[in-house]
Amino acid sequence: MKHKSILLGCISLFTVCGIQMQTANADGKHHGSDKKAKSAITCLPSTLKGNFTFSNQGIETSNGSNYYVAGIRSYEGNGTVTSTITKVIVNPPSATPHTESGSYTLNSDCTGTATFTTSGRTEDFFTTIQGNTVNFVRTDIGLNGGFDSGIALKK
Repeated sequence: MKHKSILLGCISLFTVCGIQMQTANADGKHHGSDKKAKSAITCLPSTLKGNFTFSNQGIETSNGSNYYVAGIRSYEGNGTVTSTITKVIVNPPSATPHTESGSYTLNSDCTGTATFTTSGRTEDFFTTIQGNTVNFVRTDIGLNGGFDSGIALKK
């Protein structure tokens, strides 16, 4: 009987300690749930500001040819974006440099959408809270010549 009481006391003690450890930060103070702490971290359009180098590859919808793109994308921190790129198409072979400009929105969860008015290209993108990396995927598939995805890294 004495062993059962000690065992139940230990289980109760570990249960209480376990709950406290899950809800306390490294400083040992209770700071609320993790969900509340994560929701305080948000992205704003100003999170994306500066020049990013990027490359991506895709497939032309007209003939199934692969293409490759490299360039610099400039996010202005206010919802405007410009890309200076070179696009190389495999079949028929061609290399085309050009500039695209447009706008972007960035949600508080660091997801966003960009629309390039000069080319009609639209894409969804995902960035970090620091705004140093942008992963993007084209969403106007088939409307403007192809589909692709890529990664842009802050210079």
